[in-house]
Amino acid sequence: MARFKKNENGYTLIIVLLTIMVIGIMAISIMTNIMNSRLQFQKAEEKVQLTKLTKMGKVYIGNAVDTSTNQAKINVLAWLQTSPSPTPTTSQITTRYISELNTEMNKYVPRKDFEIVLKENTYRFKLNVEAINAIDKIVKYTITPSLNGVYKGENSVSGEISINLNIATFP
Repeated sequence: MARFKKNENGYTLIIVLLTIMVIGIMAISIMTNIMNSRLQFQKAEEKVQLTKLTKMGKVYIGNAVDTSTNQAKINVLAWLQTSPSPTPTTSQITTRYISELNTEMNKYVPRKDFEIVLKENTYRFKLNVEAINAIDKIVKYTITPSLNGVYKGENSVSGEISINLNIATFP
């Protein structure tokens, strides 16, 4: 038994290499988790920003509809005061009101895919007024927000705003 002498040369080197390998594997795993967390945070932040842009679009379109309906009513009242006899029918008043409302809305949303840029090369949204429906008394619209100038249909939001079309309030 004395013949076999334990030769432990290189044992420490193997232990150090194994330790470095284990640390390397763990570091890769930790870095992957950190990168995934960063991507998840970035996606969540983009979703929040898109939601805020959509809300801004809703406020804009709401203000446009309010202002346009008020101005259209003023225009129709002025038309009624200057129109010759006989007094226009309810149908004629409604048609004139919708025409005036379309004209006024075109001042705020002048074309399809009207783009409002809040910050160059980043925050922006597109507005579309789909229809102004006198029968249902609604304005249908679509808002598409973008963070980088690229518009994705999946981010589009459609909505409706009621308009105050009460012909009885016209003299």
